[in-house]
Formats: sequence, structure tokens, C-alpha cells
Amino acid sequence: MRLRPIERADWPAILQMNEESIDLVSPLDPEGLQMLIAQAFCSIAVDADGEVLAFAVVLTTRTAYESPNYRWFCDRYAHFLYLDRIVVSESSRRRGVATIVYEEVENLAAPFGRLVCEVDFEPPNVASLAFHAARGFQQVGRATNSGGKVLAMLAKEL
Repeated sequence: MRLRPIERADWPAILQMNEESIDLVSPLDPEGLQMLIAQAFCSIAVDADGEVLAFAVVLTTRTAYESPNYRWFCDRYAHFLYLDRIVVSESSRRRGVATIVYEEVENLAAPFGRLVCEVDFEPPNVASLAFHAARGFQQVGRATNSGGKVLAMLAKEL
């Protein structure tokens, strides 16, 4: 497995993975993906033998990104990296892929002092909440998204 920037050729796989995880992430179409990558601090593809196993998109403060979740953190912190989304393909889950991505993103976030993200709290994404707790993330608030889900707003001080 290797981590590398997302390339245009990865988009079909990324859009499919995003759609397959739509109950956990917001929708994404080609235009939205292009805009998200253009605003990103970094975009990461996890590649194994030319197959994209996972992807992540990370933003920093002071972008034009209009996500209410991102704005929630902007209203509270001057400096952070925001993990907008990480999606691991169904066949690659429970193989350490997310851990590898988080290690990289946490290293990138160190100069910013914190890494932030949100996880479904009600209804709970039990596996993700446990994963983040084990990595040292703390709940710093809650927010309700437009779909009525309650989100745990998480931060890891670095």
C-alpha cells in the first residue's frame, strides 16, 4: 500500500466508494469532488497495485469551503486541519488502512496544533467513535446536520 495524492484517474473509484458509504458521508459528484480537491490542503489516495483502496480529503482553516461541519470548527478554532472525509472500500476495511491514513494526516496536522473531524453520534457510528477515542480524539461539542443526525465534533490536540 502506498499513500499518494488523488489523481483525476482515481475519480471514478472515489465517487463509487463515496456513494457506497453515503450513509456516513455527504454526497459527492464530479464537480463537487473537483471543488473539494481544489480547496484541500491535501487529498490522499491509498493505492495497492493500481487499485484505490481508500481516500481522504483534508482542509485547513481559511478556505471557502461551505460545509456547516467545517464552519463549526472555523467558528471555534483559529488553526486546525479538518479531515473532511475518509472512505475505505468495503473489501479493505479492518486491514489497517484507516490507521495508516490517520498516522499520515496527524503528522501533517502537527504544525497546526490539532486535527478535527466529526462522527455520527445519533444514530451512533460505534466503530468510528471507538476508533477515534483510541487515537486520542476528544469530543469538543455536538452539532445536528441537515439530515437530523447528531454529530460528535472531535478534536485531537497535537
